[in-house]
Amino acid sequence: MVNPNFWINNFVGLVIGILGSIIVWWIFSHILVPKIRFENFISKVKTNETKSGIKYRLAFRNNGRRAIIDVEIIVRLSIPLINSAFPDNLSIFSIPLGYSRLPKMESKKSCRRHITRLDVHQIEELINPHIANTISHSFETIPDISKDLKIRGIDAKDFEGNPNLLEHLMRLGNGATLQVFIFGYDEFSGARKLFGPKVYKVTEIKHRRFPKLSC
Repeated sequence: MVNPNFWINNFVGLVIGILGSIIVWWIFSHILVPKIRFENFISKVKTNETKSGIKYRLAFRNNGRRAIIDVEIIVRLSIPLINSAFPDNLSIFSIPLGYSRLPKMESKKSCRRHITRLDVHQIEELINPHIANTISHSFETIPDISKDLKIRGIDAKDFEGNPNLLEHLMRLGNGATLQVFIFGYDEFSGARKLFGPKVYKVTEIKHRRFPKLSC
């Protein structure tokens, strides 16, 4: 006859094994994972590199305990009611970046931040004559934007020379947002993850540089 303790010990061992596996899985999938931390504003700084004399920048870093590899960054501008002929449409514009891919983002112990440029004037739709005319006409009919352009002596169609282009675009419709998505592979598990979106409003564009890191 099999000793009852044999079955009890095996059952207890099985339960402990299962619980241990769950705990290990939870730690590796919820604690020891990559985590993206975005700066809470879009930096706008002066530069001699552009016709407008300014550049917009985004900053982010890996604040997790594992590295992220094959990183892809996507930024899109979402503007409601940009075309009065289609009042229910939401206009989405992809914003070109200074760089949109990274081979690797090290874990937080590296204390490294990544900064990329927003090339707003290179938005593909701004090159399309029909859409560009619609946007420039909107600039001319919105009092605050029109006044700002006149004070600066800038034509509404001169997107490249407009130092407030992103702000003007985000004021075309109520609730316009800039959204940042980051895709990458967890170096440990190999799983592809989506980080974000981090959502910015026009009020979160600041005339200042990003603060120094204090890791």
